[in-house]
Amino acid sequence: MLLLVFGKDFAQKDFAGQVSLLYVLLGFAAAYIIMTLLAVRLPDRHTDDYAMALLLLVTCFALLCCNRDMYFYFSIMAVLFIAGAYLLREDKIDLSRFRLSNRALWLTACVLMLLMGGFIALITVLRYLIYAAPNFDFGIFVNMFHHMKETFSPTVSCERDRLLSHFAVHVSPIYYLILPFYCLFPSPVTLQIAQAVIVASGLIPLLAICRRKSLSQAACAVCCGIYALYPAFSGGCFYDIHENCFLLPLLLWLFYFYEKRPVASADASVPFNKTVLTRQRRIRVVMLFLFALLICLVKEDAPVYVLFFAIFMLFDNTDGKERLLGAGIGLTALVYFVGVISLLNRYGLGAMTSRYSNFINGDSGLIGLITTVLRNPALVFAEMLDADKAVFFLQMLLPLAFLPLITRRPARWILIMPFLLVNLMPDYKYQHSIEFQYIFGSGAFLLYASILNIADLGGRARRSLLAFALTASCMLTAVTSLDRLRYVNNYSVNREVIETLNRSLETIPQNASVSASTFLVPHIAQRDQIYKIDTENHTEYVAIDLRYETYEAAEIAAPYIRRGYGIVLYEPDIILILQYGADTPS
Repeated sequence: MLLLVFGKDFAQKDFAGQVSLLYVLLGFAAAYIIMTLLAVRLPDRHTDDYAMALLLLVTCFALLCCNRDMYFYFSIMAVLFIAGAYLLREDKIDLSRFRLSNRALWLTACVLMLLMGGFIALITVLRYLIYAAPNFDFGIFVNMFHHMKETFSPTVSCERDRLLSHFAVHVSPIYYLILPFYCLFPSPVTLQIAQAVIVASGLIPLLAICRRKSLSQAACAVCCGIYALYPAFSGGCFYDIHENCFLLPLLLWLFYFYEKRPVASADASVPFNKTVLTRQRRIRVVMLFLFALLICLVKEDAPVYVLFFAIFMLFDNTDGKERLLGAGIGLTALVYFVGVISLLNRYGLGAMTSRYSNFINGDSGLIGLITTVLRNPALVFAEMLDADKAVFFLQMLLPLAFLPLITRRPARWILIMPFLLVNLMPDYKYQHSIEFQYIFGSGAFLLYASILNIADLGGRARRSLLAFALTASCMLTAVTSLDRLRYVNNYSVNREVIETLNRSLETIPQNASVSASTFLVPHIAQRDQIYKIDTENHTEYVAIDLRYETYEAAEIAAPYIRRGYGIVLYEPDIILILQYGADTPS
């Protein structure tokens, strides 16, 4: 109650001075009386334990909404771990009695999918509408989809300050799956919503994997809740659409078809049909190769995820046919990877191996990375164990109750390797952050490992770890994701500024070439030529965002006026638009 009234100031020493001690004592007395009456009326219901669980969760959630410090979150989770150990050791809150029907499970999954997708879509669409999405990278993709719609070619003008194919930078043919929807609704909003739908759709294969591993309906529902609340999956969307979002559902589908091994029924009353079994196995092989190929089409480095999974298939099986299948999938991914990297290096701008510069000497590229790891494996540990990466490590694994690590099967440690290689080894800071797109692939592997390991645990351990994981995910969401709701208030408060920007940009002809400030680019990128403001290319129009400028508009406009531009629109502290050859009003 005190948090609801004074929550924002609770971490300040003056907080106590705002609170009446009399009200505190009366509150405790009232709570004691209510709990005593409940205990008398319901002696067999463990009312104290239920109250402790509920109110402690609510209080901790409120605390984290008020104070979003990451170390404070870790402290809160330590408290909840101790409380959970007390409550769950003898199942004081009767989790073992919780049952869910199949219909309720699917309803829960659908609701969670809608809530997750809706939340991601709301935040990312508002981010675009309030002019908070920059050219890198949203403006690039808006311009690319414009060219794809007009010419079917993924060309971009605002990525490298010249017109070139985006595939010269990143090879991502998977984007063409979104193109039909963009052609129907040609708007940047379509791209943001598409990403939300893609990420939320991963709940379907996740639930299918849980069912395949014979988890109870309640455990399946909790796993769906963990997926929907896992902060890295929503956080990875908040820097606008990226092709990496496809990795999450595609990898989960790959894992599902691996688990979907058709076997003859052990029930003697069921007739054995070898033809049906053979057909099921062929369909499974086709689907495994199909999803492996689709994953490779996401990005030039995506085959690495397929390679790791193929290695897992080799070590996870004693069946020779399964190992042969894993070898075939791995070889396919390896051939594709070598081929696409060779094409990038020869015809494109080259693979971005600079993100592993902490392992690569000179221009040795990927070969240098491999040889460095083989010669000096201790460097891997040194690079993975700095303060920022330690926090990131906890942000990824604490909401999963460290389940990917809880296994006696050595082969499953292979599922953690993409997390180490892609996120912890590079010194590129965005790859070890839950607020960027580089966590989708490794996150899918961690989630799959969690499901495999939880399926091997006994009932009490399974209930306890799933309850902790769901709680940790919910609490971390309060710290990292709920703050994004500020976009709703931002859109409401700055409505006039936003409408002014919209009207101003509409004055620029659709067929004109434009150079613009980074936050303006996505809104006018549906044209053939759009560049960032610092371009070396001549453009017909220049649009300057004055919201963040510290210089006077006249000072900003002067260099352009000397080059032959004239001011055609000026909104103080909002936007300045110049046109080449126009007369500047006095």
